[in-house]
Amino acid sequence: MRKDKVKQNDIKVTGMISGDWSGSMKMKSDRYEMPKDYLSKSNLPKELIEDAIKNGWTDHKGNVYFDKAYQPKPVKHENGDVHLVLNDQTSEEVMLKTLMPEAMKLLGKDDISIGEDMVNNKENLS
Repeated sequence: MRKDKVKQNDIKVTGMISGDWSGSMKMKSDRYEMPKDYLSKSNLPKELIEDAIKNGWTDHKGNVYFDKAYQPKPVKHENGDVHLVLNDQTSEEVMLKTLMPEAMKLLGKDDISIGEDMVNNKENLS
């Protein structure tokens, strides 16, 4: 009897650095529109790529920037995986209490909850 492996869908986490990380964005007039092909070769869902293009900008050298408050919601890819792009400014508490449970729900796992002890005990995060 042959058992076929069933693909388990995952949460794919990608990190992003936000704010004026290069020190060159002193004036808003130094902001340029994001390239239309930004992330086009990535495996991110189209919806997430479009959101990043809408919310980001570049400098005169083509470096990419996002506002410190920009935190996209998790998005389910057509292949069933869930993509979560985490802003470096997003707190661990928001990540654990809001974003990860949202991502788990998109995977169809509604019974997953993150306990207060995990949020308050940062040793569990290392």
